[in-house]
Amino acid sequence: MKNNLIALSIFSLAFAVVLGSWLIAEGIRENAVSGKELVITTTPPKEIAQAHMFTMTELASYLGLSEADVEKLGPVPTGDGITNSILPYLRIGDTIYYPKEAVDRWLREMEIDIAY
Repeated sequence: MKNNLIALSIFSLAFAVVLGSWLIAEGIRENAVSGKELVITTTPPKEIAQAHMFTMTELASYLGLSEADVEKLGPVPTGDGITNSILPYLRIGDTIYYPKEAVDRWLREMEIDIAY
């Protein structure tokens, strides 16, 4: 019984490897026929690896608001080293940055809240 189980396991593994190889080869062949380029990278492209960070002035321009309005939405000290902020931000030293992806996500969430 144990020998049959081992043989069945080996056969199943071999079948899975052959089937997986065939599926990969078919995918590559379809991309070659359709003219799509197959790109395999181990490191992300430079533009993906670098997150864009806005300063207050850049964020105001991006949102179409005044700097005073952005300042009201940004981090406001409430005491005991705690700050409140409507906008997502990152403080590096004394400089405050607003990550573009986080701001875009916040805008989408605000759009959903307003819609309902």
